[in-house]
Amino acid sequence: MNRDIVDTILSRRLQLGLSQRRLADLTGLSASMISALENRSRNVSLANVERILDVLDLTLSVREKSYDWDVLCALGCPLQQKSDLKVERTSGNLSLELSKAAVYLSSRSSESNLSRHRYAVVALFAALRNLYPELFKGIPVTFSPKLDDKNKIRKLTRLAEARISEYL
Repeated sequence: MNRDIVDTILSRRLQLGLSQRRLADLTGLSASMISALENRSRNVSLANVERILDVLDLTLSVREKSYDWDVLCALGCPLQQKSDLKVERTSGNLSLELSKAAVYLSSRSSESNLSRHRYAVVALFAALRNLYPELFKGIPVTFSPKLDDKNKIRKLTRLAEARISEYL
């Protein structure tokens, strides 16, 4: 169980003045399960964590984290890489990371600060389509934002082709 979640549960239980036994009674779980969760000696199912959180007036939320562009750059995306990140350069990793980046950008279609990322991802898709059509067909995500600068896309595509041909 995530350390922050367990710390939050323990903190809220103590703030409310609840014993482990009382929390167990309110949730319908055993006191030993509450103790094991708080001591991190046992994993608890998500359903049981939600029961505990509900009693403590807490919610668990899932948020999309920011995409790590250095990973995709290490795999050939024509963006400037900020670090020397070591990534296993395989077709599987490339298709997964390219799909994740496309989904991330699609969910942020109105953010103009990601324009150069859109161009780079479109170029990487084009490079795969040109050089490795079978791999391109295996990527489950399509990505086709409206981009005006065709020369920029051609230039970035050539750069992406050079980068991915080093290891594919």
